[in-house]
Amino acid sequence: MKLYASGESFFEEIQKGEAADILFTDIQMQQLDGVELGKLVRRLCPDMYIVFITSYEEYAAESYRIEAYQ
Repeated sequence: MKLYASGESFFEEIQKGEAADILFTDIQMQQLDGVELGKLVRRLCPDMYIVFITSYEEYAAESYRIEAYQ
């Protein structure tokens, strides 16, 4: 398991070829939020599991569009 300080640092590593099977991410983060990170990751890694951690109901519909793990 690897931990990243930001969505940007995770996405940079994925673009460089870093392999990951699953992404656990908060919805609200500085700069690149979890929803935008999920959209970017989904384009590069369509089979990666994406799990959003949030207590905000309003983000549920967006997570379905990104096909986050339910």
